[in-house]
Formats: sequence, C-alpha cells, structure tokens
Amino acid sequence: MEELSHEYFEADGRAYTRITGYDRIPPFLVTVVSSSDCWMFLSSLGPLTAGRGGPPNALFPYTTEDKIHDAVPHTGPCAWVQAGDARWHPFDPRGRERYRLERRFSMSTAHDAATFEELNHDLGLAFRATWEASERHGWARTVELERIGGGAPLDVSVVDGFRNLMPADAHPGLQNGSSVLLDAYRSTERVRDLPLAVLRLSSIPIDQPRPNESLRANVVYTLGVAGARTLLDASRVDAFLAGDDVPSTGRARGQRGAYFAAFRGSVGSDAPLRWRHVLDVEKDGADVVGIATELGDPADLWARLDAALVRSRDELDAIVGSVDGL
Repeated sequence: MEELSHEYFEADGRAYTRITGYDRIPPFLVTVVSSSDCWMFLSSLGPLTAGRGGPPNALFPYTTEDKIHDAVPHTGPCAWVQAGDARWHPFDPRGRERYRLERRFSMSTAHDAATFEELNHDLGLAFRATWEASERHGWARTVELERIGGGAPLDVSVVDGFRNLMPADAHPGLQNGSSVLLDAYRSTERVRDLPLAVLRLSSIPIDQPRPNESLRANVVYTLGVAGARTLLDASRVDAFLAGDDVPSTGRARGQRGAYFAAFRGSVGSDAPLRWRHVLDVEKDGADVVGIATELGDPADLWARLDAALVRSRDELDAIVGSVDGL
C-alpha cells in the first residue's frame, strides 16, 4: 500500500498539487472552476454536482456537501474494466480488498482541472479521469486506460459513464421536494445511431390542469471510441462485460438518468485507450442538431474541444491575473 503523501508538480506547462492515497483520509469537497459560467463541486469520493449558471441548470442533483459524499452508490461517474476473468471497478470504496491499488488525486493550482487516478498493480492497468470545462462545450471528462509495468497488450471490455444525470428544467425544489415524481417524468433518449443522449422531462410537473412542456434537454456524448454501444441504464452492464453482444439502448423512461459507453479494445504499454465524455445543459432542438452534426467528424470535434479547453485555461489566467491573483 502506498504511503499517504502530498507534492507539487508540473505537466504540460501547468502547476498541480497531488495527494497520493487520498482515499485514506476523510472525504473532502473541492470546487472546479472555469473562465465561463461552468461550475462544479466535487467529492474526493467521486460524486459531484455540476452545471452552468445556477442550481436550476445542474447536470447532477444540486444538494449539500454531506449528501454529495453519501452519493457514491448512485450518482456521478462509474466505470468497469473486464480483463480476462478479472473485473475491476475503478475507485470502488472496497477495491483495496481485492487488488493492490495506488490512488492519486491531482488538481491544477488554478482549480480548473481535477484528476482521479487508480493504478491496479495486479492487473497492470492504470485508469485516469480528468474533469475540465469550456465555454463552448460545457464539462468534459477525459479518460485514459493505460498498461503499466510492461507486459503484453491486454484485451479489455470497458463500460464507463454516469449515473443519476439530471434532465433539463429540474429545479432544486423539484429535486429535493418531489424527487419520486421527478423520476416518473424523466426521459433519456439516444439521438439516432450516435453516441449522444438527451435528458429531458416529458413535461414539467405542475399542480394545474394545463400543458407545461419542457422544450430543453441536457446532453451527454462520447468521443474517442468508434463503435461503442450506448447504454441508458446499468441493467445490461454485466452481460456486456461477460462478452455478450449487447445492443445500444434507444430510450429509458420513468427512471433516473444514466449514460454509459461500452466498448472493447486492446491496451498496450505504448498504446493506451483514450476517450472523452462531454456534458452540457439546457440545449434546444437546434443545439442538439448542431452537436449531432459535429459528431459526424469526431476527430475534428476532439481537436476543437482540446483547443477550447486550452483557451479556457488562458482566459481564467487572464481573469485572475487582472486582479493580481497570479
């Protein structure tokens, strides 16, 4: 087991702070900021709330710090990796009972990027996930699965995504005061044959006999893994990891929003797998059509998102520097 330690380091021209063995201290909450209206409150256990503007525009339930920490079983990012007969659930609170693990949490000193890392020394794999935001695209979670310790390339099946994603127009009063009713009105739909899902309400619940349509949706999509299956609930995760040919989900209604990318690949010491989830809020029909069009050229969209993330970092530095914060 690694020793609990803290250090500063630089990577790609940015300064970071890192806690090794972070899961062996009490959970803590951090704020991930941006140069735009994107905000995030992130637990060291993994759950979070994030969005744009204010609490009504949240991607995950907007709630108090203690409830964010308690949400490990049902809210936020979630991943599984199947390598042969071994199944690995990165960042599982009980993962150390099964594998020799090393865990690290890193954050840029500007607080605009947060990275979770788990090194599985038994399987020879490392799982790394970084949160960042841009004005144009919203929140991005970039993930890398890497072979460590040498060894031959390893064939893997991966399922990675999110649980308890919020639909658009789900304000905090509805989330906290009528959560079961909110679940009944939820609808998550895959857009055509793309790795893109929209999360919306079938209508906005009101105590009046009149129509109250919800005309906007939150969105999530995936880049970097061609041919990935899109699963809108966790019921078929086990079947996919067991090797079954599981089709993508078209629609899920009346349940908490979920989105998973499921794919197979090979991981070598010099050939990691890398993919990216992008999440944003309050999109109308034209916005969704625009995203679907951009997904027609995923390599170009990835490159433009990279440029947008760099631009966001530079803009944040300029904002902080304008008030002598650097």
